[in-house]
Amino acid sequence: MIKGLNDTADEVLGEVFEAISRSHASHAYIVEGPDGSFTESFCRSTAQALMCSGEGSRPCGVCRDCIKMRDGIHPDFEVLLPKKDKKNIQLEQIRELRGSLFVLPNEAAVKVYYIPMAQRLTAPDQNALLKAIEEPPAFAAFILSAASADVLLPVIRSRAAKITLTPPDGGAVTAMLCSEFPGLEESVVRETVLICSNDAGLARELLSDPELDTMREFTLSFYTRLSGGKKAEFTELSQYVSKNKGKNDMLAKLLHVFARDIIVFKTTGEKTVRFCSCIERIRELSERFTIKQLMGIEQAIEDYGRAVQANANRNLAVFMLFNQCWEMLY
Repeated sequence: MIKGLNDTADEVLGEVFEAISRSHASHAYIVEGPDGSFTESFCRSTAQALMCSGEGSRPCGVCRDCIKMRDGIHPDFEVLLPKKDKKNIQLEQIRELRGSLFVLPNEAAVKVYYIPMAQRLTAPDQNALLKAIEEPPAFAAFILSAASADVLLPVIRSRAAKITLTPPDGGAVTAMLCSEFPGLEESVVRETVLICSNDAGLARELLSDPELDTMREFTLSFYTRLSGGKKAEFTELSQYVSKNKGKNDMLAKLLHVFARDIIVFKTTGEKTVRFCSCIERIRELSERFTIKQLMGIEQAIEDYGRAVQANANRNLAVFMLFNQCWEMLY
């Protein structure tokens, strides 16, 4: 078992990378950590290392497989999520997974099945999955994440390498990233860390993006134009999403966090929102939406995020996102 450190997951991820680089990878991992971007980022980085086709240390970050994983378009990375309008993964989905298990990867040497929030697997689901995890082909690997590994059957736990993560403190992450980005104001770094749920890797990625300000403005414009009642102006924003397919996952996260901020402010009146520099805009927007509308919009964004993670048709996913959000209001 690999223990996550209290201050950062970088070192424990380094241990995993080293084991994979030395061909000591496990065919299955259980990542025990809080639900959200912190654990998801760790799991995706592990999957990238498993699929990397570069020489030397993995992931190399520059090979075809690493680039496709970074852009969220690798055909050999499968994310198992509940189907639309379902809270849990269905037994039928596990059976479909088993049916595809012995099909060779499309491009990489290894194909990875990622099951986030594995606590949503029922006992029958886990029993069905066990048959796949017990004797998978050499070209298949599994990554399951859960808030606690204890929610999984003992027999599944016994067949996987367990990694325990402890999320870092937000103040420590902010201090670390301020030293890495001396040109940015501390308030910008602190807000980005909040938006990323104290995930140092995700916050670093966002702060390093030259389009950080553009993505933030897109997020604000999304809700402003949606509430403005002019569909042409609202759907015009879809062009930015379509042109920046490599940023779709990040945009989905920003939209989701902002929706939660509006809901929190509207229901509690508290200023403890993550987009803290936008409190006045959040206050204004909270008066334009009902709770029911906001929850519907949030669901549409979650559906969009799942489609992105599952490598669905991006153009269709973007169309569905904008169309569903518009129909929530008009």
